Amino acid sequence: MLIKRISSKMKKQELERISAENNIILLDPKKVKSIEELKLAEHLAKGQSKKIANKFPLEFLLWLSGKKDIKSAMKMMFEKNSDFIAVYFSDEIKLGKVKKLKLKKKAEPSALERISLSRI
Repeated sequence: MLIKRISSKMKKQELERISAENNIILLDPKKVKSIEELKLAEHLAKGQSKKIANKFPLEFLLWLSGKKDIKSAMKMMFEKNSDFIAVYFSDEIKLGKVKKLKLKKKAEPSALERISLSRI
């Protein structure tokens, strides 16, 4: 998993197409607070035998959001194409200008609880 904060001038539809084709999740930077949250969601998505989503990036998004349905989880996705966090699960593709990530290393306990207990 590779995490980058990006500012892009591409249209939202183009970014969504590229991300869907290349196993990239584009997140709203206001909805992700730490690298630890992203790593925990990745770990749980990889280790889960009963998957909800048929694609790994969406399974990751479900864990990260703490939701069981993709429609609710999609609320973590970026809304504007000007600034977002790109989580790559394959090769890096240039989507725009790379910026400082601005995420904490450690997560709040409530965020870790939301992620880890979301399927109970």
